[in-house]
Amino acid sequence: MIQAVTSQVHIPVIVGGGITDPEKAYKNCKAGADIIVVGNAIEKDAHLIHEMAAAVHTSSALANPR
Repeated sequence: MIQAVTSQVHIPVIVGGGITDPEKAYKNCKAGADIIVVGNAIEKDAHLIHEMAAAVHTSSALANPR
């Protein structure tokens, strides 16, 4: 769904909901999300932010610009 949206719009796409681990963060960014929202996951485990950041930066390095 993210790829379908990003292929049709030329504005930043924000994705949230259900992003509870680094793998989901990576997959959402790789699919084209410009920003991900991970509030609840970080509230439960503040240390998770470092793992999510690493996953997102890995995805960004692999992403193809729109």
